[in-house]
Amino acid sequence: MDPADAYVRLYDALHRVAGSSLDDWSQEPDVIDKTDQVRAAILAEPDGNLPDHWMPAGLPPTPETLAVLLGLDHTLTHSLNNTDDPAMRSLGYLRSRVAVYGRLNSSDTSGMLLYRHRRSGRPIGAPQSLDDLLHFVRVPSGSGIAVKPLTEALDLPDPGLRGSKDGEDPPTSPPIELAQLPFLAGPEDLRWGDVALRERAYYTVEPNSSRLRGAPSAALAALDNCGASVAVLPEACLNNNLLNEWQDALRNNPQQHGALRWLLIGTGPVSQVGDPPSSNSRSSNRAVLLHRKGEVILTQDKQRSFALPAQKQIQYGLSIGTPPPVHRDEYIAFGTDLTVLESRAGRFGVHICEDLGWHKMRGQVIDAAVTHLFVPVLAAPIQDDAWQAQAAMQLVQEVGTSVAISNGLAIARFRRPDGAPATTLLIVEIPPDHSDDNYLTPTQMVRSRNSPLTPAAAARDDAMALRQAPWSQ
Repeated sequence: MDPADAYVRLYDALHRVAGSSLDDWSQEPDVIDKTDQVRAAILAEPDGNLPDHWMPAGLPPTPETLAVLLGLDHTLTHSLNNTDDPAMRSLGYLRSRVAVYGRLNSSDTSGMLLYRHRRSGRPIGAPQSLDDLLHFVRVPSGSGIAVKPLTEALDLPDPGLRGSKDGEDPPTSPPIELAQLPFLAGPEDLRWGDVALRERAYYTVEPNSSRLRGAPSAALAALDNCGASVAVLPEACLNNNLLNEWQDALRNNPQQHGALRWLLIGTGPVSQVGDPPSSNSRSSNRAVLLHRKGEVILTQDKQRSFALPAQKQIQYGLSIGTPPPVHRDEYIAFGTDLTVLESRAGRFGVHICEDLGWHKMRGQVIDAAVTHLFVPVLAAPIQDDAWQAQAAMQLVQEVGTSVAISNGLAIARFRRPDGAPATTLLIVEIPPDHSDDNYLTPTQMVRSRNSPLTPAAAARDDAMALRQAPWSQ
C-alpha cells in the first residue's frame, strides 16, 4: 500500500486515542521492535510501499497500529530529509508528489498529509497527543486550507541543509533576511469611502494612487540593494493601479545583484489577479505576493472585516460620510480559505489584520502547521504588548509559527501620548537561542523595528525607509 496513504488511514484510526495511552504504547518493547521492522519492510520493497500484511485491520486501534504508524513516520521523515541516501531512492516519488500537488498522500485518501517543519514553543517533553509523536501534519478535507507548491524557479534560495537522524527534526536553517516598508506616509495616502446598505453603514479604504505614483519604483530600488530576500508592506497600500506599477517596475528593472526574491506588496481592492471575489457587489481586501520577476505567487483575501465604531473613527481622526460618526463595518468580499505556499524554506501564509485576532483563522494556521505568517495591518502605532503581538504569541507557543506584522504610518507616525516613533514591524517567534526546557516570555518572543530616521525626517522619507530584521527559517 502507498506509504503516505497508509499513514493517513492509520492516523485517522488513532487520533482520538488519549495521548497518555499513546505515550505508554510507544514505550512498549514490542512496539519499538515492530517500528523498526516496518521501516525495514518498506525499504525492502522496490516500490517503497508498505507490505499489505503490515496494515492493521479494523478497530479499535491497538499498540500494533501505533507501531506501524511510527514505522511509517520514521521512514518518511528520513526519506524527505536525506535526499541523497541510496536506501531512500524507492521513496523518491513522494518528493515529486509534494512538488506537484503540495501533499504526500495520493488522491486515494482524503485531505492532506504535510511535513511538519516546526514544533511548539512550549517545553513539552512527553507526548500529549498523537501529533506529538509524529513528524507530519494531517489536514482533513473541508478544513478551508489549500496548499500551493512552488516551482524551484519561484522559490526562495535553498538553505543548503540536508539530513537528520531517524525520528529527529532536520537541522535549523539560517534566518531569512526580511525588509519592511511602511509605504503609507500619512492620512492623505488613503481614500475612505462611505457605503450605505439598507440599515447598515459601511466603509471602504484604499490607497490614494495619485499620491503614491512612482512609489513602487523607488521602493524596489531600495529593496534591491538592502540584502533582504523577502519584503513586506502593510494593509491598504495596494489596488489595481499600484499592482500594475509594481509589476512594471519588477519587469522593466531586471535584478542585477542582491538577494530579493519575494515581495508582499500590501493589500487592497485588487481584482486583476486571484480568484473572483466572493461577492458580486463588494471588492476583496486582497494581499498579493510577487516574485522578483513580477509573477504572482500567492493571493489571499481577508476573511474578517474590521469594525470601526464611532469612537475608533474619532481616535483615528477619520471623517467618513455625514457627521456625526456612526458604527461602520468594512465593506469587503470575505475570503473563505487560507492558502499556504509550500516552500523549501517552510510553509508561508497571510493573515490580513483582523484575521489574526480570530481563533477560527488562527486555527487554520495551527492545523496547517504554518512556519511563516505575513500579517499586513492598517492600525494605530503598534506596540510590543498590542493585540497583534498577543495573538501572534499564541501561534508561536502552539505551533512554532514565526509571525511578521507590518504596519504603515497612515493612522499616525508617532505613538500617543509619548510621541515615540511608531513601530511598523513586529517579529514574533521562538528566538534562535531558546532552550526547549524553558517557557518563553513575551520579551523573548517579540522584537520591534521602527524608523531608522530621526523624528525630524519628512513623513514620505520615513515611509520609504527600510526596517529590517532576521526571520527564522
